[in-house]
Amino acid sequence: MSMEHEKPLLGGEAPPRQENKRSVKWIDGFRGIASFSVITTHLARAFDGWAFMPSNAPNWPIRFVQMPYVRLWPQGRIGVAIFALLTGFVCGIKPLRQIRAGDIPAARDTLGKAAFKRPARLMLPGIIATLMICLLCQLGMFYMLPKVEVGWLPYASVQRIPFFDELYRLQQNLRSVWTDGKNEYDDFQWTLLPLLKVSMYIYATLTAVASLHFRYRVVTYVLFFAYYWQNAQPDTETFYCTAYYGLLLSDIYQVQEFQEFLQLRSWIRRMISVTLILVGFFIASYPGEYSDWKPWSRGLQNLDFLFPENSNLPKRFTSLGLLLAMTGIILNNSVKAFLCTWPIQFLGRHSFAIYLTHGTTLRTVLIWMLYGFGGRWDPNNVDENGIPLRIPRPGVGAFCFWVPCWLVVVYSIAWLWTFYVDSWCERVGQWIMKKTFKHT
Repeated sequence: MSMEHEKPLLGGEAPPRQENKRSVKWIDGFRGIASFSVITTHLARAFDGWAFMPSNAPNWPIRFVQMPYVRLWPQGRIGVAIFALLTGFVCGIKPLRQIRAGDIPAARDTLGKAAFKRPARLMLPGIIATLMICLLCQLGMFYMLPKVEVGWLPYASVQRIPFFDELYRLQQNLRSVWTDGKNEYDDFQWTLLPLLKVSMYIYATLTAVASLHFRYRVVTYVLFFAYYWQNAQPDTETFYCTAYYGLLLSDIYQVQEFQEFLQLRSWIRRMISVTLILVGFFIASYPGEYSDWKPWSRGLQNLDFLFPENSNLPKRFTSLGLLLAMTGIILNNSVKAFLCTWPIQFLGRHSFAIYLTHGTTLRTVLIWMLYGFGGRWDPNNVDENGIPLRIPRPGVGAFCFWVPCWLVVVYSIAWLWTFYVDSWCERVGQWIMKKTFKHT
């Protein structure tokens, strides 16, 4: 086993500096921000669909939640892209550290184990969440959704059917969520399959480039990124471009000269980082609909030459903006310090649990809080077409009171899920790995 280090960066690469866990602790904080944006976008889809537009109508004034930067929260597309980017970044940290130390066998062993554990860490919690939603469905917990004005939620929920029909539907969805990303019980799980696939792509790429010099690893990442950037297939920009860019940043982040740059040239570095963050998040604010209604979004349309034809422009702008913003965050120690604060870290530690459980509590607990338990619904109160009228949405005051209460419930359940479910799934993965690997 060769332990020789390569030459300094400009002629190869320098010996790696040992990084402690604190140096990448900000990643958890960024993941927590992403998970919170997922919550806010689903709230907006349910109760304020206009938030996705640049204004409520072409000549109407822009609302606060529709302004650039602010609209990132209700729009929410950036949350999934952050998950994919951090997948590429995190999957590369340990094996790249071993590769830079010259311990190629250890790096490949790490990659093999990580690839083996990854399905268990994603699939087992997803399966458990689906089983619990199926049980809630059989108990009739989603009964209020057809009775209330709540946007798209009734169409993203299932209702109770006979028990044996339910068993058939359950096994169909447990299969389909990992083959085509569709899960009738929990539509929010559509991201799990592409996140699993892209992590395997990253592991395979790292295995292939483990023996390459740094500069040629970078060339490989850039080629993969360029391939997916010119690919107009759905979600290539959201998952594959961002993941490979995250892998590129993960490798560069461990270069000693780069770490020294983060400590020096503070004025230049801060100016560059703030510019990248501001420009990046402005670009990522591109509206999902009717972008020609306001001058700022019409101006962004002029950048569509950067993308292949027939691509999803809102998702393309989100990914482009995120790549710029992530580069700025990497360069900004103050932002990373903020992401390491305990409230943001709390969000990050429970981000996966939040993602899996918030949709269920949104369709049950929050609906009960806002609309009650159905006593006000009269099936005989119908419109001109004979369709029963739904319970109207409550006022702003009710939202201001009940949504924070609901968030307490969401994060309490997420804490319990992380402590019990995620830890159990982790132990199952470790047990399987010990039984199957020659060396653990």
